[in-house]
Amino acid sequence: MNDLVVKAIEDEISKLRDDIDTNIYLAWKNPHLKEKLENQNEKIKKLIKQYEEELDKIEEIEYEETSLS
Repeated sequence: MNDLVVKAIEDEISKLRDDIDTNIYLAWKNPHLKEKLENQNEKIKKLIKQYEEELDKIEEIEYEETSLS
C-alpha cells in the first residue's frame, strides 16, 4: 500500500517540476507574464516541499514498522 502512495507522490513531484520548467520557458518566451509565472513557481516549490515532507514521514513510518517486527 505504501509503495503505491510513494509512487503517486513521486509522480506528482515530477509533474510539478515539469510545470516549473514549462513556466520558466513561458516566462522567457513571454516577458510580460514573467512575474506571474515566477509567483506560480514559488507556490509550486512550496507544494513540492510539502510532498517531500510527506515522503519523509512515510519513510519514517516504514522504518518504525520494520524496526518493530
